[in-house]
Amino acid sequence: MCTVTFVKSKNGEVILTSNRDEKTHRATLHPKTYLIGQESVTFPKDEIAGGTWIALGDNGIFCCLLNGGFKLHEWKGNYRRSRGQILLDVFRADSTEKFLKEIDLDNIEPFTLIIYNSVSDKLNLLVWDGNQRHISDLNVNEPHFWASATLYSSDVKTARKEQFFNFMSSSSEHSAKSIYHLHSSPKESNGYILNDRGGIETVSVTQLILSNLKGMMIYNDLIAETQTIVEKEWNKVLL
Repeated sequence: MCTVTFVKSKNGEVILTSNRDEKTHRATLHPKTYLIGQESVTFPKDEIAGGTWIALGDNGIFCCLLNGGFKLHEWKGNYRRSRGQILLDVFRADSTEKFLKEIDLDNIEPFTLIIYNSVSDKLNLLVWDGNQRHISDLNVNEPHFWASATLYSSDVKTARKEQFFNFMSSSSEHSAKSIYHLHSSPKESNGYILNDRGGIETVSVTQLILSNLKGMMIYNDLIAETQTIVEKEWNKVLL
């Protein structure tokens, strides 16, 4: 939930890569497909809260969530719902636009949510700072970088962002494999792997690769050293 990049290659392939930095003992189920509302949605499930930080639907929409908004917030406790459940509400909504404007975020802990519709080729960002929602339409043809405000300082986020854009400028074309290498390499090798910081480390790296009405989720469990791959096809769009 802590470092995410979005890249659209020259051939139109969209690649979102997400590192989850978490306590190693927090149980997570490997990706499976569940019925959420009327949609079949694939995601790894957090066993404690029942939600997720990343999901890919049969409607060609994917979502990825990071903890925190623009800055580190004070934890208030007794929040009404898990942020990982809010993410799944995207697939219950009549439309992405309706979700963005109408989802009830009262007493929800701050988060950043990325939503991409592969059929309409739209990329939206929702940042909830605990008091106000901030909705943006992002350029899908530009690379994007995010890091969790709850774990990384502004200096670290800036350094990682600069590192990512230096990586992007190092070549005119990047593949899912080269981007995964960046996400799965340790800091000492100019990568994004977090090694045991107060009991928290990078426990998984997940990639979503979408092209030609097809999608793939590749979930790499770094603790168990296993990989789960789920492939999808779709022919409809959430308007």
